[in-house]
Amino acid sequence: MKPLPFSTTKKKLLEMYGSQMADKDIRTGINFIIRENRNLPERLPVTKRKIWPQELRQFVKEFGLPQGYSMPEQWLNNIDVEF
Repeated sequence: MKPLPFSTTKKKLLEMYGSQMADKDIRTGINFIIRENRNLPERLPVTKRKIWPQELRQFVKEFGLPQGYSMPEQWLNNIDVEF
């Protein structure tokens, strides 16, 4: 198993979760999290590609770990996720 990265891009996130979720669901989920964390207006599309570490942790908390990835030990003390 590969350790989950601390931050990533939308493209890599789609690759990691592609076998578990529909691309549209992944994009909708991460765009909502990005918009919420960065206080972006709802009327504009989310054009950010880079996913910050706290946004990735929130995505994992809501949708679970992608198949083939393990939780990094450093995260275990910083995230409320049961695995």
